[in-house]
Amino acid sequence: MYKCTLNIAIYSNDDSIFNILTTIHPLDKFEHIIKKYDKITEAKLENKDIIIFDIPFTPSDINDWHTRKKADALLIVCADSTSMKSLTSEEFNIIDDIWAKPFRDNLISFYFKKLQNQIKQTKDFKLTQNYLDTTIDSLPDLIWYKDIRGAHLKVNQSFCNTVGKTKEDIAGRGHYYIWGLEPEEYEKGEYVCLETDEIVLREKKTSLFDEKVKCINEMRQFKTYKSPIFDDSGEIIGTVGIARDVTDLTNIQIELDILIQNMPFAILITDKNRVILNANSRYLNLFSLNKADIIGISLNTLSEKYIDIIQKEHWKIQRTKRGIYLHGHNKIFKIQKEKLIDIFGEISGYIFLHIDVTFEDNYENKLLQAANTDFLTQLNNRRSLNDFLAQKPNLHQTALMLIDLDDFKNINDQYGHAEGDHLLVDFSKILLNIFPSNNIFRLGGDEFLIIFTDIIQQSAIQEAAQTVIDQFQAKISQSDVLEKVSVSIGIVINTDNLSDFNDLFKRADVALYHSKHLGKSRYSLWNKMIIS
Repeated sequence: MYKCTLNIAIYSNDDSIFNILTTIHPLDKFEHIIKKYDKITEAKLENKDIIIFDIPFTPSDINDWHTRKKADALLIVCADSTSMKSLTSEEFNIIDDIWAKPFRDNLISFYFKKLQNQIKQTKDFKLTQNYLDTTIDSLPDLIWYKDIRGAHLKVNQSFCNTVGKTKEDIAGRGHYYIWGLEPEEYEKGEYVCLETDEIVLREKKTSLFDEKVKCINEMRQFKTYKSPIFDDSGEIIGTVGIARDVTDLTNIQIELDILIQNMPFAILITDKNRVILNANSRYLNLFSLNKADIIGISLNTLSEKYIDIIQKEHWKIQRTKRGIYLHGHNKIFKIQKEKLIDIFGEISGYIFLHIDVTFEDNYENKLLQAANTDFLTQLNNRRSLNDFLAQKPNLHQTALMLIDLDDFKNINDQYGHAEGDHLLVDFSKILLNIFPSNNIFRLGGDEFLIIFTDIIQQSAIQEAAQTVIDQFQAKISQSDVLEKVSVSIGIVINTDNLSDFNDLFKRADVALYHSKHLGKSRYSLWNKMIIS
């Protein structure tokens, strides 16, 4: 990844070193520029990477050379035993290497190859360090390396930003100083994370922890991975930790859970595979469930696991065009499923809302009943008749009984509508005592219709008609006002398999008026003789 050019300066009175070095090939990723000078004044030292002095020198010369070279340049001194003895410990410290004289060709080659490997190792080490620093500083998570005693050896910039200290401040320091803990907090082990470090060192494997840490006078929640670091012999020499600050996420989750728990309806949340993630207390109470028992299982498993509970509580599912409804506990819930969409527009889960619609359903039923029921008599009206016929388009073996109160108009005219209404209510009660309520319809005024949808004998229908007449006569016989009112009935049985209700109704109407023509207070059965 890198290419390194080494500028090598040789200061010598002969060409032996230069000649040998020019025959040695550079290592991979390196190239050499080698120049020889007879005098130190002939070239500047500031732009050289390796400086080799093979000229007579004094101790002051070495200090001068060291001062003039660039900081990372290597200073090599060629010296015999006499010259070495003149060097002090201070001068030895500023020399990078000494090549002992007298030289042999293979010895110079050995010195230089050793120097090449040293430079390459240093270069590779710095590059690796740069890789590591760049990588960990690019991550938003906190990263740190500790020795076996818990002292921090290296941290990334996110770590520094979190604790409010520089890398230089942190290097070699422990948790107590870095996180700014009070002595009593440290003694109690609060917010220290020492216990989790001990777990990693003891178990010798990567572990995941949820840790609360106090930093810059505020509490933060971290999701932390900690791993042991081993040396070449397999001994633990320290740990590495990676911590993600999930404080805001945790707060959002807490706020979301508070919101879910306080919603006015039961809520169940799953992932995209319908594995249960959360449920509020209303949902748990509704089905007598424990949260710990359902988190992490699929909806199918939940249905199988609690089928006995559902059956015991008599829950029933109703699927309609308007949605899915759950009936039970004298309650009705609408199950509304909503998709949870992630930032990529993909489905990440589902939320199931169980909305109590008992009041709305009851109110709707009342409205529907009012729309289909005669207000006065509470019998089915013409609209209800249309719905009835829509649900039973097949008129095979259907019979109609059309009923009319004779001279009813005179009651309204002479005694008022209140008396007439009272008579209609009483007559409706008579019909309800004889026929199923679903089969009785008030068509308007004093006209009523009974529909027989089951196979029934003609004699039974005639007997029922006579019962209506007899019971009504018994009722009005107690009143002087109603003595002139009677009941006329027309009956038709669909023996011709008519498919049009209107055709069947017309026949019942013909039979009804035949009864009136014969003197009222009687019934007539339609047949072709009536028409003629």
